[in-house]
Amino acid sequence: MFDRDRAEQLIQRHLDEIATAEETAELGRLVAERAEVAEALLEAARLDVLLTLHLHGTRPVGAADRRQERAPIPRRLVLAGIASAATLLIGLSLSGWFPGPAGHPILAGRVEVDGSPATRVVEGAPLRVVGDRPAVIRLAGGAQAELATSTAAVIRPPHGSEGQLFELLEGGGRFRVPHQADWPLCVRTSSGSVTGQSTDFEVSLWSTEGKGDEEMSFRNMFVLFVAVAAGTVQVEVSGQKHVLSAGAQQVFGAEADGPKTKAPGAWQPSGAVLGFTGKGGQPSALEGVVPGIQGALQLTDEQKKKLSAAMDETINSTKVRSAVAIVKLNVSATDAQKEEARKVVDTARAKLQQLVAGILTPEQKKLVRALSDAAGEVQKQVRDAVQAEIAAAKGDKSKTEQLQKQLRQKITEAVQPRLEKLLTPAQLASYKKAAEAQIAAEEEASKRPKGKK
Repeated sequence: MFDRDRAEQLIQRHLDEIATAEETAELGRLVAERAEVAEALLEAARLDVLLTLHLHGTRPVGAADRRQERAPIPRRLVLAGIASAATLLIGLSLSGWFPGPAGHPILAGRVEVDGSPATRVVEGAPLRVVGDRPAVIRLAGGAQAELATSTAAVIRPPHGSEGQLFELLEGGGRFRVPHQADWPLCVRTSSGSVTGQSTDFEVSLWSTEGKGDEEMSFRNMFVLFVAVAAGTVQVEVSGQKHVLSAGAQQVFGAEADGPKTKAPGAWQPSGAVLGFTGKGGQPSALEGVVPGIQGALQLTDEQKKKLSAAMDETINSTKVRSAVAIVKLNVSATDAQKEEARKVVDTARAKLQQLVAGILTPEQKKLVRALSDAAGEVQKQVRDAVQAEIAAAKGDKSKTEQLQKQLRQKITEAVQPRLEKLLTPAQLASYKKAAEAQIAAEEEASKRPKGKK
């Protein structure tokens, strides 16, 4: 709770030049946090000088006053007294306490600081842009941050050569940094940092939560997007530094959790990659309802290595992953951007199909079609039998998730007799082994804290 009496006491002790270093620091914090304290400090300094002039220059001094007459104050000391508060504020600013009167000014839009509407942003306090339009905040060194709605961030005190620090927690914005020697702007995020001086750049932090699919899941919880309109910026991600110049844009952190970190013998490519199909003949990750179904193909280690390389060349390439991120994660993407990204993805998928066709044997490709048909028939039968339950659970997330688990179990059980007829004993054993490995991995993943990938 704000203690007005304490603030007045600190101001008086500062003006009397008897404040300790701790009291000066305390006053500095109050000045940075509350506009009324900054104004009170300036006003007190002015009144103090006027009172001193009155006592020493115009008021008769008699015995009744019980005051000791003091020598006239030189003009230079009078001016120094008037500037006392301003000097303190400037000193606090240079030391990183205070960027301006009571924080960084909000020039446009609506911003809440610590959950309350604000006109300035104090360093270290969490802010969020509210309303339906961007907010503009003036940063140290004349830089400006134009933040998108719902953006959450914290402005940190300047730090060494990094200059002004802007911690982006969620959302994004455009940052304009004018030319000013030794005063860059560093935008830090959970996925990396972007530093620039005399530049104009955009930084966005896109959440991948619930945005992946069976073919292109995301390894990271957030993806970092950087675009440079003017000048040059340095992007540091996972210990690696990248320099982007005007006109460049790049997505960082959209890499897939692919087979590079797994031994070929333990890894199975998605059914959608291998050619399994679902409703409408579209590529399907059939292992989602029939765990381990890819194991029935008995892929060799050499085939897995080739499939891994084909995926890296196509759907897991930097270009394609960036396009996927734009389509799936950027809520502000234009229709033209989305259309262009879809073309990149579709081209990569078509090329992957060609490469996979050259890796699988004719017998494996025939088995893929047979397994797809068998699983498709079983899925339709099971879903038709519980159609009424599916309709009743619509809109209830808990019931829908529970029903999906039950459906998966029923489909897995119902497809077993079909697989026993289709597969050789060796293929069936390989399928069951892959199913056990997939289920174990899913159970392990379910035990991780929410937000961990």
